[in-house]
Amino acid sequence: MNIILRLLLCLSFLTPLRAEFELKTWIEDLEKTAAQMEEMAADDGTIEILSLYPSQLSKPPAGEGEKDAKEAPPKFHRYPILGRAKVTDAIARKELLTELAKSIRASIRKDGAVEAFLCFNPRHGIIYTKGDKKLELLICFECESVHSYDGKQERPVATFSVKSSIGPDVFNAFLDKNRVERNVPKQ
Repeated sequence: MNIILRLLLCLSFLTPLRAEFELKTWIEDLEKTAAQMEEMAADDGTIEILSLYPSQLSKPPAGEGEKDAKEAPPKFHRYPILGRAKVTDAIARKELLTELAKSIRASIRKDGAVEAFLCFNPRHGIIYTKGDKKLELLICFECESVHSYDGKQERPVATFSVKSSIGPDVFNAFLDKNRVERNVPKQ
């Protein structure tokens, strides 16, 4: 009995150390992801911004999605695509990806914690392609979550946070400028 009590006591001290290590690793991963967005802003890979319907329904309600579509619109990781636009302007490319990097960094609080909510109603997507490398992001600024895909599998390879006060306006302005239909959340 005494040995079991000692073992439990030792394990209770190790748990906070493990949680602290995992948080540090999580923050380092967020910093690497933000740096990757900044690198993508400066290189010559192809970037496409998607406007998504935030539900995995087979077809968005009437009036949302490709007009006069006889069948369900194409999907991006199970979410209907309302429209898409390639980023061809270097200034727009830098603005979009730099804003996303800022949003990722802003999600880390001063105490090192990361805030996120659980709705996951993504209205934005990014497809980045360079040679045989592909990165796909499914973004929900509402719950401040991003699912990252490697282009090879349907399951996310990573999930990370963004700050909703930074980012969505730049993405929405880009989509509006390119006359891409959007689903606007109800206030």
